[in-house]
Amino acid sequence: MNRWKILKEAFLCKKARVHFAVNVHCHTESEIIGEISIGENTNIGRSKIFSKNNSVISIGRNTNVRDHVLIYADGVTPEKLNNIFIGSKVFISSGVEIYGPAIISDETFVGSKTMIINSDIGSGCLIENNVLIKNIVIPSNTVIPSRSVIDSIESLNEVISNSNQGGFCQIYSQNINNEQLA
Repeated sequence: MNRWKILKEAFLCKKARVHFAVNVHCHTESEIIGEISIGENTNIGRSKIFSKNNSVISIGRNTNVRDHVLIYADGVTPEKLNNIFIGSKVFISSGVEIYGPAIISDETFVGSKTMIINSDIGSGCLIENNVLIKNIVIPSNTVIPSRSVIDSIESLNEVISNSNQGGFCQIYSQNINNEQLA
């Protein structure tokens, strides 16, 4: 997902409180409140999606959000929006928690009971079960094994080197900050 597309989606989201595209299937017990846009052919299970204080949540096309998922964006102050952008063809398993600001790019799989806080996840990633990702940029096509804690560039490089994914993440040497995602 490129940054211009994200900004365009954020602008379009501001025009309506909750916007569902065509063929969105949403469980009757799900709670969706705030500035939220959901793309076509997306499935939302029995989950909670909250956007407060002018923050935006955008979920792309052909995305699947399973049961008991919490997606929460709260703009604490007008200068600090905690927007969440979830790309197209993303699969979010049961029990996942996502706290903004966050970007989950296209064709990414997020395993069950994973927590994502203030992070940017590249496209084509595989995040297995019970993972904590906090304040970091995960490059595209990265595999994060189960029970990993990724909260620094060192922990990310260790996971990449231990799983023979080739190379280190030197270009992502700084932790993500709120200005990059707001």
